[in-house]
Amino acid sequence: ISFVLIFLPYLVAQTFQTSSDYAKDGAFAVGIIYIVFCLANLALSQNITQLLGLRITFIVSSLTYLLFIAANIKYIKWVLYISAFLVGLGAALIWTAQGAYVAIATNKYEQVNNLEPSSRQGFTNGMFFGIFSCNRVLGNLLASFLFHRKYNEWIIFTVMS
Repeated sequence: ISFVLIFLPYLVAQTFQTSSDYAKDGAFAVGIIYIVFCLANLALSQNITQLLGLRITFIVSSLTYLLFIAANIKYIKWVLYISAFLVGLGAALIWTAQGAYVAIATNKYEQVNNLEPSSRQGFTNGMFFGIFSCNRVLGNLLASFLFHRKYNEWIIFTVMS
């Protein structure tokens, strides 16, 4: 559920960035996010996650998403680009930690219930992504409601932050 609460406003912000008056800058920011995400996954995320531990990794990486969402309150190009870079790093960390957390939780569940090792990995990952996918629907409904009511963008992204 915490992933839904993080990614619901993040995906709304990301969609808004690529369809706003500053769509080119938003598309460039999304490019920054995914380039940094890929490079950080290859070079940094596993070591940093092991160093910080799962709890601190989740906290730190979640804050990068908050910064990106808040960057939409008032458009400033360099703030958008810096927050995109940081969320790219945060994305690498949060998804590495998520994979480790689900694997650990599944292993404990299997041990407690005397199940074959790795027999529930697919189920728990599927359950996670099923619940996680709700954020797209809920986020778009919320954003549609707020934009339809003609709220200013700064109000919408302040609420989502």
